[in-house]
Amino acid sequence: GEEYFSLDGAQIETSKDVSTGEIILMKSTGGYLLIKVVLPENAVSIPSIKSSDGGWEASLDGIKFKEAIMERWIGEFGFPLVTVPYSSTGDGIYVADLELYGYVTVRTNKKPRIFLAESLDELHYKRLQINAAPVEMQKIPNGSWRMAHSAFFRYFHIESLNEFSITCEAKMRPLAYRGAFHADEELNRIWMVAAYTLRLCMRDVIASGDAGSHIPPMGTLAMATIGNAHVFAEPEPARDTLRLAEQYGIGQTSIENKLWYIICHDFYQLYFSDREFLIESRENIRGIFDDIVRTAESNGGFLVGICSADNFDEGISTALQMIFIMALNSAERIADRLEDVAWSTLCHNISENLKNLLVETAFNDDEGLFFSRPNEPDSGFSRAPNFLSIVSAFAEEDLCRHMTKILSEDRMPQTTSPFMAFFEIMALYMGGRTDTALSEIRRLWGGMLRTGGTTFFELFNPDAAEKENYALGAKPFGNSLCHAASCGPLALLPLIICGLNPIADGWDDIIHDDESPVNDASLTVPTPKSNIIFNIKNSWIIREK
Repeated sequence: GEEYFSLDGAQIETSKDVSTGEIILMKSTGGYLLIKVVLPENAVSIPSIKSSDGGWEASLDGIKFKEAIMERWIGEFGFPLVTVPYSSTGDGIYVADLELYGYVTVRTNKKPRIFLAESLDELHYKRLQINAAPVEMQKIPNGSWRMAHSAFFRYFHIESLNEFSITCEAKMRPLAYRGAFHADEELNRIWMVAAYTLRLCMRDVIASGDAGSHIPPMGTLAMATIGNAHVFAEPEPARDTLRLAEQYGIGQTSIENKLWYIICHDFYQLYFSDREFLIESRENIRGIFDDIVRTAESNGGFLVGICSADNFDEGISTALQMIFIMALNSAERIADRLEDVAWSTLCHNISENLKNLLVETAFNDDEGLFFSRPNEPDSGFSRAPNFLSIVSAFAEEDLCRHMTKILSEDRMPQTTSPFMAFFEIMALYMGGRTDTALSEIRRLWGGMLRTGGTTFFELFNPDAAEKENYALGAKPFGNSLCHAASCGPLALLPLIICGLNPIADGWDDIIHDDESPVNDASLTVPTPKSNIIFNIKNSWIIREK
């Protein structure tokens, strides 16, 4: 649209350099000026700002400012570009050694036509489409042509050029792999690819891995926060994503997203122990909580909405109510941290009432299972309501063991979301089925590796044909092949193999198992105060200062 600039309500006259498209805002003799840029929620880029003598800073949240650099999104300022090896397969097709988030740059006199893809099948599909739009390219000062926007890709095709050279570059947040894991070759690869997948999605904020919004679904952030804590121990990306979600208006998103927002704050405190941020966020968390509770009260105690655990079907689903219980548990722990007894008691009471309601309307005593929708026995049994009832501490002891026995017998359709599979595998572990839990990691995440993937997918069905796993809904190649929500093994492997879990904020207190489903494994988990080093074979655990 048209640009409009004002200062204290008065319009500022601007000029535009027609050769570069740059807007010259004003000439100044010095001083401080704050410019706020308001964008539509679905905006895919943010304007760049610079001044002739430098000195500009930019911020997404108005709290943390960084040096403003032209042609970089504010959330990615200062990230270095790393050259990535690639090879040619012939016919103008090139493949990078690994999936990456970055650019292709071509040094040539003629503007190149480039197509990008995460899989070779997707690349062939794009090339065959009539009127297919190539990647937008822009000329850079050295005379080369670079992609105008960074993207996730591994494969690219360049239409015939006479003389040219290619540079493939990844945009990477500088991170140290502070965590480590070693067991057998397959589990080692799963852990390392999960860490790499998460790293590609960790910028100043956590990105989901798919195209579009810079702010991920809060469920994705919850998973990324857990994974981050086990490998990188960098609190800033998780904290800033939560802060930015509040700036973007988390209250206007789906009911499930609001539930995960509360759970995210609980996870963040458990792994990083940031009381200052908790106090800063208290009002926002309580506002979202009250909004959720009002919605449930208006529907007889149940939440109505789309649930990712139910293939995004809308209505009153049992799985959504289980996530509600998880969020109530998180809100109760948050209230306890804030020493807010009244809020904590309210959370507990609402949770107990909801559990009683679900037992009355959604539980089959004969089968010992929850069916998919309250008051609808004909909706049948599905996996998500039952494994979520375990991880929410609703189904305990004998019922937990009974449910995990049924889950391990494959009587219901398999989970194809690595995000939800994380919670199912956790439930299997909680029910004492560590061997089954480990087998599920090998089946799902090992299955992605067996397709040749170098990162982990948003959705995956090991029993489907390879091309089917590239699809998402009606889009034949809509599935993201690098998604932060799929980094679950980073936490699952330490849990299943060592029983390692924090039980106090910032890992100040931990629990671990004395027995393991493997004979030899070792791991390092970074924490805010020290590294936890665990070795199964020699039966020791130490805290390294």
